Amino acid sequence: MAKKNKVAKVSNSVFTGRLLNLIGTWILMILIIVIMAGIGAGLVVVVGGVKDVNNIQIDAKLIVLAVVAALLILFGLAWAVIRFMKWETKHTIISGNRVKFNGNAFQLLGNCFKWMFLTIITVGIYALWLPIKVRKWKVKHMELQPVYGYDYGQVHFYNY
Repeated sequence: MAKKNKVAKVSNSVFTGRLLNLIGTWILMILIIVIMAGIGAGLVVVVGGVKDVNNIQIDAKLIVLAVVAALLILFGLAWAVIRFMKWETKHTIISGNRVKFNGNAFQLLGNCFKWMFLTIITVGIYALWLPIKVRKWKVKHMELQPVYGYDYGQVHFYNY
């Protein structure tokens, strides 16, 4: 009977994020969304000439400004999500390699519009695939970078 070799289990995957970093990232995300919403609302009020909120005259200019305001809010939301993804991957080390996220808000926003269109034309059926599509997009924009001389607690890993 063959003798089994014992394999030493080495954990060289870690997450280095801290609670204060996470809180700071969430505060930054909220500020980005609030600022973009404020800019959008300011466009509608100032440029659109809205003087009395209870008596708004809807015209083409106001509709265009409302669409621009909505796009600003959506871009702010996409940018905030990207900031969180970058924070999350920045603090992740897998098998001795740091994970880097290289996606941007324009790519995510473009995909969101595409996914929203496909969900509308399929009467909501495409929405079942959205969690998978988002995960595939996120993983597609990740890359591994070697970490030189990082101490994992048990073993030193050096990549040459």
